[in-house]
Amino acid sequence: MPLLLAVGASLSLGQSLTSFPSAWLENRLHGFALAGLAGWFLWRDRERLVLAKRGSSLVIAPIAVLSLVWAIGIILNAQLLHQALVPVLLFGWWYAVAGWPAAVVAIPASIVAQLATPFWGLFVVPLQALTVLANSLLLAVTGIDAEISGTYIAIPAGVFEVARGCSGANYFEAGTVIATVYALYFLRHWRARFWAVAVGALMAAVSNWLRVFGLIIIGQATEMQSPLIKDHNAYGWVIFAVVIAAFFALARRFERYD
Repeated sequence: MPLLLAVGASLSLGQSLTSFPSAWLENRLHGFALAGLAGWFLWRDRERLVLAKRGSSLVIAPIAVLSLVWAIGIILNAQLLHQALVPVLLFGWWYAVAGWPAAVVAIPASIVAQLATPFWGLFVVPLQALTVLANSLLLAVTGIDAEISGTYIAIPAGVFEVARGCSGANYFEAGTVIATVYALYFLRHWRARFWAVAVGALMAAVSNWLRVFGLIIIGQATEMQSPLIKDHNAYGWVIFAVVIAAFFALARRFERYD
């Protein structure tokens, strides 16, 4: 019975669920992989999921409010709002009908599903500010004269703009997703999982700081004539790959801590 109710709840969110593929096809193809991974987590733990006990009425009021917010998002065509609420509502409804023990089993799948929602743009502005701050500190250490004005960094050789696309949100998303999947798959305790994700997200952000700092150093050394000044996409992902490799080198420490 709880399983049938969960299926019915999923169908009621059909308008949101059918909007995900087109959003993923635009710029987040890894969303399909995350959806598949969430399904795999549910399938792996299916025996514990169906051993549902008495449901809980504690979440009915919050879920009712969130359902109303979801409906408003649908009416206003606020895709980010209604898509981000889908994993939360599905988890809440499962908690309500199956009880907390069954809901705990669904947490990994819910987290992975949440990662597939397009909420990452919310991090652009704070990451942009952190990138400027980090590079101002790095430049102070190197002794290069730099003048910071908003998102612009002026050095003797020229001016760099830490635009929205240079905030590192794409690296932050990739690093957080990788660290979360690793933590959920290889670690058992939530404390170890939390620290693994926190370190992975931080290292992803640092990779962008190093990327921008490297470009500034290259620009200063070449009088802004290096081809990397104009085309540095591959350069950025190489730095990210090196940093994430370092994260996996640290992973053994998380496993011992776990």
